[in-house]
Amino acid sequence: LGSNMDALQALTGRLACHAEEEAAARHERPQGAAEVQALRAHVAEELEAIRARTTRSTGEVQELWKAQGVMTEALRGQLARELQALREQQGQSAESLGAMQRLHGSSIEALRKQQAGLAQVIKDQLRNDLEAISAPKRPEVQGS
Repeated sequence: LGSNMDALQALTGRLACHAEEEAAARHERPQGAAEVQALRAHVAEELEAIRARTTRSTGEVQELWKAQGVMTEALRGQLARELQALREQQGQSAESLGAMQRLHGSSIEALRKQQAGLAQVIKDQLRNDLEAISAPKRPEVQGS
């Protein structure tokens, strides 16, 4: 507010100069104390109007600042809740993935056992077939 007051004082000086320049431009010079007093009153009115607008603007800025703070806090809360929900979802996804990996591992182990069993059956069948082929044949007895 201190800088606003400095600005207002500077503006007051400029308004007085401006009023004198306007009067000079119209080839009218302030004549006497009454016109100078009227000019000072006009400048004082303008200054008061500027102060009122500045005060009103400052109040509006403070209200906006408070509203912004409330909105920021609300957004922080919302973001915290969303982050927590995402963490929970991530945890559930990790659990589901772990369960699927265990199931997949069990399935692979069952397939390996089945494959090993089938390989053993094929091996035994081949051994039986080889033994049957390589076994000496008995002479057939001819009937009379």
